[in-house]
Amino acid sequence: MIKKVICVVFDGLGDRPIKEFGGKTPLEFAQTPNFDAITKKSLCGLMHTLGRGVRPGSDTSHLEIFGYPIEQYYTGRGPIEVAGLGIKLQGGDVAFRGNLGTVDSNWNILDRRAGRIRAVDEFTAAIDGIEIDGIQFIIKPGTAHRAGVVLRGKGLSAAVSDNDPHEEGLPVMTMNPLDDSKEAAFTAQVLNKFLRKSYDILDSLEANKKRIADGQLPANFLLLRGPGVYPSMPKFDEKYEL
Repeated sequence: MIKKVICVVFDGLGDRPIKEFGGKTPLEFAQTPNFDAITKKSLCGLMHTLGRGVRPGSDTSHLEIFGYPIEQYYTGRGPIEVAGLGIKLQGGDVAFRGNLGTVDSNWNILDRRAGRIRAVDEFTAAIDGIEIDGIQFIIKPGTAHRAGVVLRGKGLSAAVSDNDPHEEGLPVMTMNPLDDSKEAAFTAQVLNKFLRKSYDILDSLEANKKRIADGQLPANFLLLRGPGVYPSMPKFDEKYEL
């Protein structure tokens, strides 16, 4: 029995025809000797991960590709993001994916990625470990402007809205409960308190003052989205003996 395979997933490779490329897509136009060599020795195919005509996200698509139906196992992108950062979730945790962005004093978004900041370690460290109303906030740096955020404590829910409008020039959105549960209302309340406190800390941080002095945008706000809880699923090696 085969114990190992190499599965290459071209995530996000699709594109549109480019006039300057004679109507070809960038991939059609590109010289790809390494890809060509691999495909000659491979089994290749196309997969409508979420069904025909449904625009797939990376998180939901990969679950489906590896045989984990999203209606059974998907709770939100947050848990996937923080797992990639090495954070081990516990039962009851709520996880978010986040950006370090830039807002003005009225919390209007100037840049969702703080000027494409290269590293956010010192900014996440400044707000990691904050506790509000018995809830601990675990904040860890991701790649470039990204961060993983975990809420840990009792009485939490992932049924809360994002605060990221996904567009610059708009105000940060208030985080609201998405159902009538007291847990969702409590989680939204705690998150809004945390965002106020973390903004105050980040906005006054010496590292951000230096960025402004150097003509760079400050990383003074957390934009959160994709809340989810710890998913319970069978391990891949147990499921497929691979």
